[in-house]
Amino acid sequence: MSRPLAALRLIKKEEDIDLFVDCDSWPRINAMLAALSCARHIIGFKTPGMLRHFAFDRYAEHSKDIHEMENYRRLFCLAGFSCKEDPKVIPQCSAHPLPENKFTVIHMFPGGTGAKLKSWPDENWISVINYLTEQKMEVYLTGSPSDLPAVQKIKAACSILDKIFIAAGNYSLSDTACLLQKSEAVISVNTGIMHLAAAVGAKIIALHGPTAVKRWGPVSSGAINVTADFHCSPCLNLGFEYKCRDGGCMQTINAEMIINILKESII
Repeated sequence: MSRPLAALRLIKKEEDIDLFVDCDSWPRINAMLAALSCARHIIGFKTPGMLRHFAFDRYAEHSKDIHEMENYRRLFCLAGFSCKEDPKVIPQCSAHPLPENKFTVIHMFPGGTGAKLKSWPDENWISVINYLTEQKMEVYLTGSPSDLPAVQKIKAACSILDKIFIAAGNYSLSDTACLLQKSEAVISVNTGIMHLAAAVGAKIIALHGPTAVKRWGPVSSGAINVTADFHCSPCLNLGFEYKCRDGGCMQTINAEMIINILKESII
């Protein structure tokens, strides 16, 4: 949280809070804000070693041995909610007509702390994109507006440019969801777009380096998870416990591995 005082002022504007749910698993500042909210009932996570649960009226045990979605289910059960269904999203398309030809979506950009350590080398993406376009498959490159220069650079380095389309910075989240849903496959690093692809029912090839599939993988029967073969991978539990500064695990996933999956399962 970058502006805790602003957050506190916003909370204090709400004079009569019945329930405050702290959804974070480790930052103590969030637990402090929850306590200062003066809500009638406060719930949150008890995470080993974080000493944040003392701010809550009731807490859920946060476990490193289950998927994060299951941890959140535990938390919201304390508020009386129960959900056994996997996440599902039915997107509403608006600004962009969906492609008529077969296409694959590629999302190259992880978010959050240590994003570069979850990134896949550019040359690998270029190899995969070239393989897809050589098979007459169109490719859509997604991302945020800030990712646009990197997307343009990748596209320029590819071979068959007229089959590569840039969605980064041009598509809303809802339109991106529609694109994911209609695609033949989504190839993505472990990030929010990967989870959105799972929620709309897309076929996914998910690349995991520091992230553990059992903790942070896509919740989908249509996902193929490709994991790094590295001595300290996976290393993340809460999201900040990187074992190195320079990475290395994502480099153990090569382009040929992804191309072989495409040959066997997608194309």
